[in-house]
Formats: sequence, C-alpha cells, structure tokens
Amino acid sequence: MSASERQKILASLVEALEASTRRLADRATPGDALEFLDLLVRCESFPGGAVEASGSGPVLEAAAKRRSEQASDLGELAARAVDPEGLLEQAFLLINAAEEGETPDALGWAGDLLRLANVTPHLPEAARGRAVEVIEEVLHLIEANPIAFAAIADVAVARRSREHPQGIRDTLGADLLDAFLEARELAAYDREHGASAGRARPWPRLVADPHTPSAARTGAIPGSAAEDDTAGTREPLLLAAAPRDYGIGEHALLRRLEGGEFVLTRIGKTLFVEWYGAGTPALSISEEGGLRTLASEAIEDGLRWELPASGERLSLEASLGEIRIELVIPA
Repeated sequence: MSASERQKILASLVEALEASTRRLADRATPGDALEFLDLLVRCESFPGGAVEASGSGPVLEAAAKRRSEQASDLGELAARAVDPEGLLEQAFLLINAAEEGETPDALGWAGDLLRLANVTPHLPEAARGRAVEVIEEVLHLIEANPIAFAAIADVAVARRSREHPQGIRDTLGADLLDAFLEARELAAYDREHGASAGRARPWPRLVADPHTPSAARTGAIPGSAAEDDTAGTREPLLLAAAPRDYGIGEHALLRRLEGGEFVLTRIGKTLFVEWYGAGTPALSISEEGGLRTLASEAIEDGLRWELPASGERLSLEASLGEIRIELVIPA
C-alpha cells in the first residue's frame, strides 16, 4: 500500500475521531468513550511523518490531551462498554463450531478483541487486570486451536497493510495481530499432521472439576465418573506432536514451543505438565524462595512433571536451551 493511500486511511480515522470527540462532549456514553479511546490508539499507531503529512497533528494532540485530563472518567465509561467474558465465551464457541465442521464468522469477534486490547491500558485497575487475563487466555486458545481461528489472519493482514501498527509494538494489540497472522500458518501445520479443530477444555473445569463432564470432547480419565458418563460420546483432542496411539487423558494445550507442546493433563486428582517433542526441557515452579526445579519422569515420546496439589495459582517456568517461557495454571 502506498504512502498516499495510507494517509487517506489516517484521514478517515481522524475524521471518525473528531466525530467521536463531538459525541463525547454532547453525551459521553460508554460506547462513545470506548470508540474514542480505540480510534485515538489506532491513529497514534501511524508514524509521525504520516501524521504531519496529513495535517492531523493538532487533532491528535487535542484528543490525547482530553484522554489525559479525563482519564478516570473515560476509563470508567469504557469499562462499562467492554465485555471480556463475552469475548472469551465466543472464543470457545468458535472452537466448538469449527470442530463441528462449521465456518463461523470470526472477523467481527477479532475486531472487538482488538478494540479491547487497544483500550485496556486506559481501563480502571480491576477491569484492566481482567481484560489482560482474558486476552492472554485467548492468545493461548488461538495457539492451541489454530484451525478454528485461521480466518482471522485476514484481519491482521488488513490492519497492518491499511494502518501501520509498527508504532504500537510491545502492546496487547500487537500481540493479537501476531497471533492472528500465525493462526493461518499453524492451522496449515495441524491439517497436514491430521489434527482436528478440537474442543477447548476451559481451565477451571480441567483444574478444579475432574469428575464433571463438560462440553469439551477430550478423552475421559480411565476410572473416573467422567468416563462412565461419557462412554462412547467423546474423542481425544489430537495434538500435533503427541503420539496418536498414546492414551492422553483430559488435557489442555498450554503452549507450543520449537515444534513441541506443553500439555496440562489430569490423572485421577493429580495434575501433570507433559512435554511432547524434541529436546529435553526443564520445568521450575515459583515459590517464596525463588524457582524450584521439578523432577521429571520419562513418558512415551516426552516427559512428565507432577504438579503440587496446592489448589492455588501455579506459576511455572519452562526452559528449552536458551528459551524460557512462563506457564500459568489458574487456581
């Protein structure tokens, strides 16, 4: 896209921002505050040269001043317009629909998620914290279930070619755009290796409720009530790196790393983290005194670490060579 075309897009966004600013002055509804904060972040993502060439600098400066002076009021209003829980629920619905062979429209959902990411830094503390948690969980869901989200790559391609998000690197919005783009590539990989879209296993159900069947069609634990209640109605969620003939019980994909996968599994009442892939990663748990390395045991094509039965949120660090990632197991 040429510089002139991008300037036209910036001019259109600035025009929308001016209209949003006027509505704020007239009535200041939650939706108006949400739109104003989102549009301002999108305009600010353009490089300074484009802003100067478009003559929109004074408008953006005035809008940024309003955002600063009315930060508390705008944040409170915007918090009433966002729905992180609803976006998370829609993510699971998209995964389940893909597993049924449907092709739901995920583009609107992706746009709403990007809007949430843009305004999150300006929300009150409690709302901001929950929004970050939801976005991070959605990032993991996209990574774990790329077939269900492959179409949202179009949103990232359009946003990056039309706007210029290089100016907002190291933000939640940039992380989402990266995940959107990667979903298409991961989906192609999963299809090539025979992985299904699968149904996501929500964290709270896997961690806290081993004997209550959920809508997720992951393999039931042998000997558990779930096995009796769902016999013949469930099929295992296929993983790209896990061996096909290995009986993985109820599980949730935590992270992919270097062609392998960290998987949270439950056997009886005990939770494990399992690794399927090349290499020999280490797993440590964060405690008051620092990190403690967990002992591993070999399993078919991988490793397993037993997690302490604390009932509390667990913060783990996985390392493979020089790569280190954090794995969080909610309480």
